[in-house]
Amino acid sequence: MKTVKYGIIGCGMMGQEHLRNIALLPDVEATVIFEPDAGMRAAAAELAPKAKFAESEADVLHDPDIDCLLVVSPNHEHLRQLECALDAPHRPILMEKPIYFLTCLSEDGHSTISRNVIFADESSKATIVQELYSPKIETQQAYLELMNTNVGDNAQLDVTTLQMLDQNAVTFSTKRTDLGQDAKVNWYSGLFGSMLSRYKIEYFLNGTGASSNDSEVIFGNNEQSFDIQTNVNHESPATEGRVVEKSILRNKSKSLFKGMIRIKENASK
Repeated sequence: MKTVKYGIIGCGMMGQEHLRNIALLPDVEATVIFEPDAGMRAAAAELAPKAKFAESEADVLHDPDIDCLLVVSPNHEHLRQLECALDAPHRPILMEKPIYFLTCLSEDGHSTISRNVIFADESSKATIVQELYSPKIETQQAYLELMNTNVGDNAQLDVTTLQMLDQNAVTFSTKRTDLGQDAKVNWYSGLFGSMLSRYKIEYFLNGTGASSNDSEVIFGNNEQSFDIQTNVNHESPATEGRVVEKSILRNKSKSLFKGMIRIKENASK
C-alpha cells in the first residue's frame, strides 16, 4: 500500500498532537514541516524524526512529494494560507481551526465595500468565523457587503457571523448561498452593532437532499434599527430549510423580520 505523505504548516501544541496521531497510523507519515518557532520546531523534530523542515510555507505547498496538506497555524493566518494553497498543486487540505475573517472599518472615517466568494467543493467540510468591527468616531461609516457562497454536493459549511460595529455605522449586506445535492449549511448570525442594519439573505436549495439552517440573534438598544429579510428557495425534491430569528430590544430600538419560502413545482414531488 502506498504511504500517504503529509505536508504540515504549523507545529505548535495542536500540530504536535497531530504528529502523535500520524505516528500511530499505518502507511502514513509526516514528510515536510514548516514551523517558524525554533522551540516548537525542535519538539516536532523529536516526534517526526524522518520529516524534513522547510524554510517557508511555499516550500511545503509546492513540495512534489506530499499527498495532502495539514494547516495547524493561528486562526488569523488561515485565510491567507488557504489563498496561497489555491495557487499550489491541488491536494486535500485539513484546516485545524476555523477560517477567520476579521474586518475593522478604518479610523479615517472611510466606508468599506466587501465582496466575498466562498466555495466549498464536493464532499468538503469547513468552518468559517466572520467578525466585523469599527472604531468609535463621530463620522458615520458604512459597511457594504456582497457575499456569494456555493456549497458543492455532499459538502458541509458552518458559518458564524458576529457584527459588532459602532452605533455610528450603518450596514447593508446581501448574501446568497447555493447548495448542491445533499449539501448542508449552518449559518449563525449575532447582530449587536450598527445604527441601521439591512440584510437580505437567500438560500437556493438546488440539489436533492440539500438543507439550510439559518439562525439570527439580534441585540438592540438606544435607537438601533434592524431590517432582516431571509428567503429560502426549494428548487429540488427532498430539501429542508429552517430559519430562526430572535430579537432582544431595549429603549427605542426596532427589529423587522421578513421571510419567504418558495417551493418550485418540481420540488414538491
